[in-house]
Amino acid sequence: MFFFSILFYFLAGLTILAIILGITVDAKYYWIGALTSYLCSILGSWSIGIYILNITFALLALAFAHKMGWIKNPWHSILVIVISTLIWVFSILTIDDAWLFFPARFIFS
Repeated sequence: MFFFSILFYFLAGLTILAIILGITVDAKYYWIGALTSYLCSILGSWSIGIYILNITFALLALAFAHKMGWIKNPWHSILVIVISTLIWVFSILTIDDAWLFFPARFIFS
């Protein structure tokens, strides 16, 4: 159990680092941040994982919007984050947690 706690905090730190690098250096780091935050949300899925999943949705939306060239100024980023938060709220209200954390079945089984 101690190993999973250390892994959780390590992934949370990597997520924060990827967000900072995504903002300052290159938007490609949002993909890494989305992956690490998803893994972090899987590890926290028994308590706060569903809320950490909001960060994953936002980072995936930002990475996709940058990849498609839709973000031209900071206001576009804010709009993408708001839309991703609405999608997250819709997802947690309508989709079961077992489907949101489906890859965890293969990791922890």
